[in-house]
Amino acid sequence: MTITRLRSIAGLFVVGTIVAASFAAAGPAGANDPWADARNARPLPPTQWARPNFVIGTDTRVKVKDTTIAPYKRVVFIIGQLGSYLYSCSGAMISPNTVATAGHCVYNRPSSSAPMQYATNVRVYPGANADGPPFGRCNGVALYPSAAWVDRQAMSYDYAAIKLDCNIGNTVGWFALDTAPDMQIGWTTQLLGYPADKATGSQWTASGIITNITARRVTYNNDTYSGTSGGPVLRKFGTVNKIVAINAYQSYFENSGTRITPAVLSDFNSWIAR
Repeated sequence: MTITRLRSIAGLFVVGTIVAASFAAAGPAGANDPWADARNARPLPPTQWARPNFVIGTDTRVKVKDTTIAPYKRVVFIIGQLGSYLYSCSGAMISPNTVATAGHCVYNRPSSSAPMQYATNVRVYPGANADGPPFGRCNGVALYPSAAWVDRQAMSYDYAAIKLDCNIGNTVGWFALDTAPDMQIGWTTQLLGYPADKATGSQWTASGIITNITARRVTYNNDTYSGTSGGPVLRKFGTVNKIVAINAYQSYFENSGTRITPAVLSDFNSWIAR
């Protein structure tokens, strides 16, 4: 990519069409409570384009008992701030120091009347569980929401990457992203994340099938909830779990996410290389 300019705007660094925001380092967790700095985290508030994810009918979510094994150790619990609003999201490792998540998990508004803004004080906990973070914590040092998400909050472009101050992926591993050009309705999928209606830091999984496919969106009947935005939608290819979508939204009877298209994959690869 040719860099046409580099300038600082209120703490944001703009390089061509890629936008990155600096994060402040997080404070230490409580000595006796591993989630002391996350207990008050809330789901992101509903807006005209981001509403809570829902359980569809009977709740089929299952708590992950051992988050120290694959693929669960590669799923991350995200805590961040929008002003004074402390919120939670989910994500997935895609390189030694890069997390894939939803765009609205890093660039959002703390209330429906507030302006859009970048998250600060972002903390990432790979393989977290209710007892604490078995692999410790990494801090976000830069974020990369898609240009279309920053410009107009386009739902079909609701994806982002978080760059970390550590290479924890060398310990827990990471997921590959797959454009799945042969994707079909009826494919079985697994959705992983950290729902806000469950114990802080506990990871949950839900199986389901793809119910609709468009050029940039995938809908599925996997159960989910607020807090799982940014979590990976996995499809097993042989014995390997790969990310085919990033969980983001709900409708009346389906949940949905941003499809990993060739253009989306290209963005993630450019962010991984930074």
